Amino acid sequence: SYTISSKRQISLVGAYSSYNRNREVYFNDLTIPEKQLAGGDTTFVGSYLLRAWYNRNYPEQKLNYQVGFDGNLETSSGQRIYGGSQQIGDYAGFVSMKYDPTKKITIQPGARYTYNTKYKAPVVYSLNVKYGATENTSVRATYARGFRSPSIKELYLDFVDINHNLHGNPDLKAESSHNVNLNFSYNRETKKAYLSTDLGLFYNYVDNMIWLFQVGNDITTYTYGNISKFISQGIQANATVSYYPRLTLKAGISHVGRKFPDNTADQTDKQFHYSTDLNALATYNFEKYNV
Repeated sequence: SYTISSKRQISLVGAYSSYNRNREVYFNDLTIPEKQLAGGDTTFVGSYLLRAWYNRNYPEQKLNYQVGFDGNLETSSGQRIYGGSQQIGDYAGFVSMKYDPTKKITIQPGARYTYNTKYKAPVVYSLNVKYGATENTSVRATYARGFRSPSIKELYLDFVDINHNLHGNPDLKAESSHNVNLNFSYNRETKKAYLSTDLGLFYNYVDNMIWLFQVGNDITTYTYGNISKFISQGIQANATVSYYPRLTLKAGISHVGRKFPDNTADQTDKQFHYSTDLNALATYNFEKYNV
């Protein structure tokens, strides 16, 4: 990171990770002292990341922005990889703006243009609007477009051993999606206590979602495929209460529905199936014993 001034910064992130595996299989006949090499394989996976961005943030001005570049390269080779060697590159430019027309309203549009070496990627964009109704209360609405290309594993990896029979699918389509969120939050703090509540609604629509499918009637063999449409929607709520300095209570609930509207094999998948999750946490600090 390099600070041009207190209100302007440039940041750069670079990363590399690799995985190398050499597997040898021996036939061991206990009547003779020598083991016989019966086969094996090698696998290499490499991942490269480069991201750079520029921030301009003047609190006294209504318009600020961030602009940057993002590059990802994934490579893999070995006997388990279709064709012996494959690679996929994903290179993008992005911009995000923050506009404050009033002290209570913040508008944040964003856009990302991507060049993918295997798939034609659309321009994805987002819009976030926040309204601070009071000092303690805010309402936020968000819309975002999404895109995800399949990974090398999903496209080209054949993973077969005594426990697995998993095959990549080079004909996979890329995912595209739409996401809508509406969130309400309330926070209040005094010298002795803190209260935070959060209520959110969401809706997701995904085209060509990548899924793991069983091959025929063989329950041990799987491959990746696309589901033409997937929809999820739900509501979630969380609350936190802290009584300084000893007691903190947290609780949450979510109610999520999912459906596959184009699944002709199972008509029940065309309807939403809902599940409910609950969570709770209590923490108490015994100050006298530091426990």
